[in-house]
Amino acid sequence: MATAENAVASPSGWSLAGDAPEAYVVGVDSKVKRSGKSAAFLRSVKDPGEKFGTLMQSISASDLRGKRVRLQAWVKTDDVKGWAGLWMRVDGRHGTTLAFDNMSNRPIKETTDWTQYQVVLDVDNAAESISFGTLLVRTGSLWIDDIELAPVPATVPITELSLARSLPTQPVNPGFED
Repeated sequence: MATAENAVASPSGWSLAGDAPEAYVVGVDSKVKRSGKSAAFLRSVKDPGEKFGTLMQSISASDLRGKRVRLQAWVKTDDVKGWAGLWMRVDGRHGTTLAFDNMSNRPIKETTDWTQYQVVLDVDNAAESISFGTLLVRTGSLWIDDIELAPVPATVPITELSLARSLPTQPVNPGFED
């Protein structure tokens, strides 16, 4: 398991964020890795309840506009009490979210060996930025390695979480009679 001693700083190009970043540490682990010299880790140092920490980065969407994009990575977990996953968000002007998936409908839980996961989204022509990474809700540890962010053919299905899919199509109880 990664220790706080090797959680000196975020891996180069990455940052620790989320709605409870103080409950997590991130770093590079040269012992637990899938390939190469190291993997990144995200580990809880206290239980933030239903809040989360994320190891993430953001890039310009300019080279990927109008394309279907897949975030693919290998993840290993240890004693995850909430859930973990990959996530990707496509934002337009003024931070408007155009597409989003955080694997909440297919979470990684408990202890798992290295497994490849993916998130696939369409990058709208109005997209300004793409943010992506891994997240951990509650407690545990995760390692992430061999990340790829690349365009894929339109035949690859998107994984987007759509709020609209779970919303009613008509107003509910508009006369307040129920």
